[in-house]
Amino acid sequence: MSHDFTDISVDQEPHSGHYKLLETTGKGSFAKVVLGQHILTGTEPNIIQLFHVINTMDSLFLVMELVPGGDMLDYLYDHSRMSEDKARGVFRQLVSAVQYCHQKGIAHGDLNLHNVLLGTQMNAKLADLGLRTSFNGHQLSTFCGNPVYTAPELFLGQKYDGPSMDIWS
Repeated sequence: MSHDFTDISVDQEPHSGHYKLLETTGKGSFAKVVLGQHILTGTEPNIIQLFHVINTMDSLFLVMELVPGGDMLDYLYDHSRMSEDKARGVFRQLVSAVQYCHQKGIAHGDLNLHNVLLGTQMNAKLADLGLRTSFNGHQLSTFCGNPVYTAPELFLGQKYDGPSMDIWS
């Protein structure tokens, strides 16, 4: 699948952590509301989008896209199963999101049913990149993710390939 995405350079734009700050949309006594975009994931349609970064004196809040269908685990609890056609569509979207991450040198690190959100038309969104790791051709050694979905080499304390870890989970 081909995507047209713009790479964002942290050095050229104001940023907060891993987020490019686009424009200030509101200001108060204790906080500023800024439209933000995740530097690495950009605007990939199958990765949950960040709309605002709210930075107060005490906290950082991320305002993200609403995906009203809940996560994949909720869907399976409610429906018992998913038809092959729906599963194929969801899988295709997830492969697109994971491929995009891997092309950007990111291993998600926590692919599981809770981190696949479903929209009203079965639009799948990959969420929770909090454990993501940059791999850029390096072997990794950090243990991350949910043990239920973790690749065996992590339990063995061996170095591993980021994309392979994601594929296992």
